[in-house]
Amino acid sequence: SSGINAEYGGTFVFMHLEGRAEDILLDDLKHQREHFLEHTESMNETHIQQLTDLIKSGCSKDHDVSEAEAWGFWNSFAFSFTVISTIGYGVVAPHDIHGRLFCVVYALLGIPL
Repeated sequence: SSGINAEYGGTFVFMHLEGRAEDILLDDLKHQREHFLEHTESMNETHIQQLTDLIKSGCSKDHDVSEAEAWGFWNSFAFSFTVISTIGYGVVAPHDIHGRLFCVVYALLGIPL
């Protein structure tokens, strides 16, 4: 019972902390994408570098970055479970400093459960 409560508690905290940081990142990527697409008629070396950076960020003309959600309920739930079960497997990890700090505290308290 306490393990399940910790799981759901961790899920919602990670969704809140990391979801906010993710929203900021996605807004920035969307702005960069729109800016780049507006200025593609006259490609120069700077534009090519910007295109390369956007592709590395996972943004393309056919992909709307607002659709991506790494820190939704199910990914946050899976991450919380892997932290307290000590499996530690996955590609989702906290990027925000508050999310990282919470992860350390969450693991220290949740693993013994």
